[in-house]
Amino acid sequence: MDRITRGDHPTRRTVPLAVALLLTAAAFAVRTPGSIAAVNSCRARDVTQDSAWGSDLQAVIRAATTGDVVAVKFVCVGNFKIAKDLTLIGKPTADLPRGVLNGDGHGQVLVVGRAHVTLENLKITGGAVADWNLAGGVTTEGTLVLKDMAVKGNAGGGIYNTGTLTLAGSSTVSHNSAAGIHQDGSTTVPSLTMNGTSSVTSNGGYGIFNYYALTTLNDSSTVSRNVTDVFAGIYNFDGTLTLNDSASVTDNVGTQAAVVNVGTFTMNGSSSVSGNTTTNSWGGGIYNASSANIAMNDSSSVTGNATVRSGGGIRTDGVLTMNGLSSVTDNTADSDDNGVGGGGGIKVPCSGTLIGAVDGGNVTDNHRGTTSPVVDNVAIPPCP
Repeated sequence: MDRITRGDHPTRRTVPLAVALLLTAAAFAVRTPGSIAAVNSCRARDVTQDSAWGSDLQAVIRAATTGDVVAVKFVCVGNFKIAKDLTLIGKPTADLPRGVLNGDGHGQVLVVGRAHVTLENLKITGGAVADWNLAGGVTTEGTLVLKDMAVKGNAGGGIYNTGTLTLAGSSTVSHNSAAGIHQDGSTTVPSLTMNGTSSVTSNGGYGIFNYYALTTLNDSSTVSRNVTDVFAGIYNFDGTLTLNDSASVTDNVGTQAAVVNVGTFTMNGSSSVSGNTTTNSWGGGIYNASSANIAMNDSSSVTGNATVRSGGGIRTDGVLTMNGLSSVTDNTADSDDNGVGGGGGIKVPCSGTLIGAVDGGNVTDNHRGTTSPVVDNVAIPPCP
């Protein structure tokens, strides 16, 4: 069923990119009128140096020696910078399960330079920047590890990464007004690795914007419940996206497919793209552009997705290869029943290549329409 066609695909976007220099917090200060000022109750100490508790976190960071561990508790208000190898650990109190860094609506909460930094059990919130593709929460060009962290409630993105970023444990990036994580590879090749039960969830823009970068989801990590009016849960632009183990992209709602792939996308293990809804374009689960390729391996699956147009599970204008026990099931095209859209499971326009897919076999129980659903697993139009 190999077929090469030419199909419509999203226009490649050139976004304003600023990665040559780390942005200063003051440069993009945005404060919501009428918002309630955060109360600074900060306590921080250098555990390695056995220093006393102080109220100025930035002063403790500045005085620390490379490799030190700094403890943080209560709420530290301000804009903070780390330019040396450090570990910051939030200490729970009776009122707060985590230490809190709060930008109070002014600029970026935390800027990490070219250093090895670990953040553990902290909440980063209250940042605000003007541009959608920048981060009110964390901007990093270093090697940054987040363990059991929350990057939540920032205006703009949650994290802007041009270095090496790892989410571990139960870390969450959520409820940020723009992208949860923006990886910008215009001058470097940044990477994001999500481990454990880490998640990018409930952000107002992209879940992950992967621009000339590497993104890998391992274990039971998720990109879920992002509601986007721009594109997708994950937008992979000339980058590499890999789902391993039982990682998933699930329950996202967007004008575009949950995963828009304009690069290389590989699904391994029992990873899944499921339960996503597309409101205005092709591909309920995945849209694969004409220059892109997808490999579904092992027992990976695309299931329970829906779109108002074609390709309830996958719309592929590029190359889609199904290997092993991979499957495309229970997806719906033409979910608004307006008669536009076919290929409940997979839609292959005249520029696409489909390898290893079997209508009624590994692509089964997919439908077109909802009021009177018609079985429609694979739609391939007659092509010259």
